[in-house]
Amino acid sequence: PIQVQSWTPGTISQTVISVIGGLMSSITVTLDRSKDAVSTDPRTALAGVVHVSLGDLGRIVESIQSLLEGSATVPDRVVPATFQIGLVESRSLIDGIRTGDVAVLDKLATMFSAHDAVPLLRSLASTMESGVRIRASDPAGPRYCADWVQTSTGEWVGFRILGSPQLGADPSAQAIMDEARVELTRRRTPTFVADVLSLASSYALEGARVE
Repeated sequence: PIQVQSWTPGTISQTVISVIGGLMSSITVTLDRSKDAVSTDPRTALAGVVHVSLGDLGRIVESIQSLLEGSATVPDRVVPATFQIGLVESRSLIDGIRTGDVAVLDKLATMFSAHDAVPLLRSLASTMESGVRIRASDPAGPRYCADWVQTSTGEWVGFRILGSPQLGADPSAQAIMDEARVELTRRRTPTFVADVLSLASSYALEGARVE
């Protein structure tokens, strides 16, 4: 299955997508995210909207795009960028950005040779009112993982943890914290829709081979 968690300033949604052959089915629970909301957990919420979708794989695009209709307007100019950096280093730099101390931030960036990554990490240090988290798995284990957030300036930043030989096949949470690297991507339009559609297509092809 493909699991999608998304949020905008007004709502929070959780979606589960299943693929059988060339067809998909999805169920989405959307809840109010306002301060007056009783609960933003679909397991305990007393009010919300449930949407069920059935059809061909193209409906996956519609389902995911509709989740972010309440997100902010994207600026006309966004300079695309992609960086890879250690997870520990990225967290240290974000903490340095949040302190507001330019000297400390400069020392950290020099220590990690990561001056080019600072503008993108600065975006992650701001308020993230909209975003989407995607997880996919099969019987063999996790298959795809990606997070995209919309920063206070309207641009989209994606990040995903990269595999590493040092992590092994079944890394612990501490090993991931110590050894993992993260890939950060800044785009005007997030690419997760294409990623999910590609993932669903591969599920469909594998199902056809099994049959």
